Amino acid sequence: EGNHIHLKFPMFRNGVLTVFAAIFAGGFGFACYSMLSTMSGDLFGIFITIFSIPFFLVALVATIATVYLLFNNLSVSIQPGEVSVLRRLAVIPVYRRQLQRGDISHLSIKRSGSTGQGIDKIEHYKIHAVDTGGSKVTLAEDIDGEDVAMHFRDFLAQRIGVAVK
Repeated sequence: EGNHIHLKFPMFRNGVLTVFAAIFAGGFGFACYSMLSTMSGDLFGIFITIFSIPFFLVALVATIATVYLLFNNLSVSIQPGEVSVLRRLAVIPVYRRQLQRGDISHLSIKRSGSTGQGIDKIEHYKIHAVDTGGSKVTLAEDIDGEDVAMHFRDFLAQRIGVAVK
């Protein structure tokens, strides 16, 4: 839109990873439930309870990851001299950052994961704005391929007026 660039990374974009995390959460949750359902009041029951704690913790973390992967969304607005970033979990804002052009040191890319194997392998990248203090702010994510990420980073750096690294 004219001098403004609006980037939207909506909810439900991490389908495969979300399903994997949900299966992981369900498997470990079921294992924990199975262990606790066989618990008795003797010494063996105490041992089973202690043994089930790591399964519960893994199930809890995987459940939180499933919810986050499903409902997180990112909105970036790049205007002349200013970059605004808003990350939400569904409609609840969880992170907001506004950077002036002078606060941004450079833009960088980072590999954030991959899907597939062999010839079907797709690497995913993020583009970060690095401020003068060294902290990073995500401007774009889930970019498929290093070449695409590098070209997009270069385009954004030119529009913002900063260097690349």
